[in-house]
Amino acid sequence: MGRDKATLPFGPETMVERVVRIVSRFVDDIVVVARRGQSLPPLERIAWDDVDDQGPLGGLVAGLSAASGSTCLVVACDQPLLAPALVELLFGTLEAFEAVIPRVDGYLVPTCAVYRRDVLGGARALLQSGERKLALLAERIDAFILEEPELREADPTLASFRPCNTVAEYHSLLREAGLSEL
Repeated sequence: MGRDKATLPFGPETMVERVVRIVSRFVDDIVVVARRGQSLPPLERIAWDDVDDQGPLGGLVAGLSAASGSTCLVVACDQPLLAPALVELLFGTLEAFEAVIPRVDGYLVPTCAVYRRDVLGGARALLQSGERKLALLAERIDAFILEEPELREADPTLASFRPCNTVAEYHSLLREAGLSEL
């Protein structure tokens, strides 16, 4: 994309501010994970990735390490169309599992999931072994996988999972949110 997605304008706020605003309706303790040197708008709590290039798994370790609760909602900064009903579904499905992770188009979406903080040890061990893929953690813990039929009950068009990896996708997200393009 050529620029930091977290700070892309999304209406009167940045993309990360919008995601924080949406999830703040469901959680009290919000920790935004960022890479060292990343410029972000003023946010309540930022956990810095201690080591560069550790991917989403490194971000999860940093976030879980900084979190105070036993259950953590993980959402990527580039999910500005996150449906509140999806967040409710994730939390409502957790029960006795260590995580609830959606699967969309045949792929796990571990960056829009709920994790128990207890998975931190396993996540650290994977990271120390050189692994960076968050989906591998999902295979090694007791995770409930939410499939598309259940996901569509909370988010009929699966807008929560729309990608934002290109300028065209970014503009598409703005249009879908009813916001003017830059």
